Amino acid sequence: MIHMKLKGDILPLMVLLRPIVKGEQKTDSGIIIPDTADDPTMKSEVMVVGRSTDAVPMDDIQVGRVVLTHPHAGHDVYIGGEKYRLTPYKNVDFIYSEEESQKIISGQNGS
Repeated sequence: MIHMKLKGDILPLMVLLRPIVKGEQKTDSGIIIPDTADDPTMKSEVMVVGRSTDAVPMDDIQVGRVVLTHPHAGHDVYIGGEKYRLTPYKNVDFIYSEEESQKIISGQNGS
């Protein structure tokens, strides 16, 4: 899926994320299990990074990388009809390598 280039600024120490959705699973009996039911973390692609501050440099997080956050960290925002998550930088728990980020975004590795 091709996403529009986002233009604009967000507040310092904030990141705008695009959730990577695995999809729902269905049990044999027909019960639908949401994609977040079995995973305490959420994978998202970094779309926009706010400015660093002198006290908190944010050099380690870059647009295009995939990160893990708690599914309830931040809040949902809709831009151009697409759902994003706006969250403080401190809510990012893990940053995937550039190579692994590309695999996840292209769908080669959903784990």
